[in-house]
This record gives sequence, structure tokens and C-alpha cells, in this order.
Amino acid sequence: MNQKSKIIISILALVILGLGGLLLKNKNITTTKEITTPEQPIGKDSISSKEKKTITIREENFSGSRPVLEKNTLLEKQADAYINQEIESFKKMADEEVPQKRQAETGDQPELVLYTIDIRVHSIKSPTTQSIVIDEDTYTGGASDHTLYKTFTASQTTGKIIVLSDVIIPSKRGEFTTYVKKALQNWRPEKSVSTVVFPEEVAGLTFEDFANWSMDSKNLTLYFDKYTIGPGALGAIAFPLSLSNIKTYSNPTYLKK
Repeated sequence: MNQKSKIIISILALVILGLGGLLLKNKNITTTKEITTPEQPIGKDSISSKEKKTITIREENFSGSRPVLEKNTLLEKQADAYINQEIESFKKMADEEVPQKRQAETGDQPELVLYTIDIRVHSIKSPTTQSIVIDEDTYTGGASDHTLYKTFTASQTTGKIIVLSDVIIPSKRGEFTTYVKKALQNWRPEKSVSTVVFPEEVAGLTFEDFANWSMDSKNLTLYFDKYTIGPGALGAIAFPLSLSNIKTYSNPTYLKK
């Protein structure tokens, strides 16, 4: 083999080795990006943009839609598990009830009897917390649908789920509950001049009835299902409480500016 041939072969070998190293480097980068931790702290961008996307549901006895979550964090995993459970329960009910209604009411015409479930989700952040708020709307016949909220909240620092009893000081929960009841009784939406809630239902509320909540930089919001504290015309209720008004009841760890 002459000297010129040896030089050409050496150059080709270097090119091949360089390309191989570049491909290996890119492969390693891709693998690293796919790794996530089970309880990843929330951060600013851990709720994926996919939360705004939905999947259309078309079953034999019901239809609807559900959101898409990435499930990278414990918060997302909890919310996604709840959504899956709700759809499975709704499917079971529809599969049992709809065929009976078709037979009894329509002479087995399926297009006339159809249940629906629509689930939406959005995230709400405070400087110390992040919540996923699930907004669920179901219809199973009759004059109107049923609406409800379900929330999951986590610490921005640890990524772990927290509950309202972590935010409200234990010795102040009774006072906080009294404050909430009074605020609900005094609520006058849309220029109403009289009470819009059911006074008896509100009077019977306990701290445990405030399980669904979220917090942003200005308000702590409590969520109530349709018919829980007022007439059906109100729907499900998201009731904000100014953080400045509940400061004396609250754990300062979660009210950082």
C-alpha cells in the first residue's frame, strides 16, 4: 500500500470515529432528558402545556372529554389517578343504567339516551404552593347537569401534597370556619340584595367541608359542589377569600410574598 493510500484511510477512520462520538453524545443527552423523579419539586413549568389538551371519549353508553396530564410530578399523578377513577365509575354507572333506560323509555333507540362527562383542569400557583383544579360536569338525564370541583395542592418546595389543615393554624380552625360561614352568608353576587346561599346548609359547615381549595398570590379559594351550599342556579362555586383577611388564621410558611 503506498503512502497516499495510507493517508486517505487514516482520514476516513478519523471521520468515522468523529461521527460515532457525536451520535453517542446525542443519544446520551436524549436519555438524560427522559429521566424524571417520582416526587419532583413543582417549579414554574412542571405542569405541562398538555393540560390544555383533551381526549374525546366515545363509549357505547356515554361520551365526553378528559384532559391530558404529563404525570411528571406527584401532584399530576394524584390528579390523573382521580380523573381515571371518575371516568371508570361513570362508565360503570352508564353501562348499567343507560341500557335499562333505552328499553323502558325509547324502545331500544340508543341515540335518545346518552350520558356525558366532561372534565377540565387548570393550575393555580402561589409563591409557596401549586394546585391542580379539576372541574367536572356530568349529565345523566333530567333538566340540568351536575358540576363539581376536585383539587390537589402541593408545596412548591418539596412537591409533596398538602391539605388545608397545613395552611390554617390548628388552634385557629374554629375561628376560620366561623369567618368563612359569615363571608358566605354576606355574599351578594351580581348585585343581589338578599342571601343567595342556603343559610341552614352554610350554618352546618365544618372545617372538613373545605377539603377542596387552592391559593394564588392574593386569595385562598374554597370550592363547593353544585347544590352543596346554594340552589342549582349557582352551579359549583369557587369562593375566594382574601389572604390579607385570613392572615391571622394562617401558617406564615405558606403566606410568603
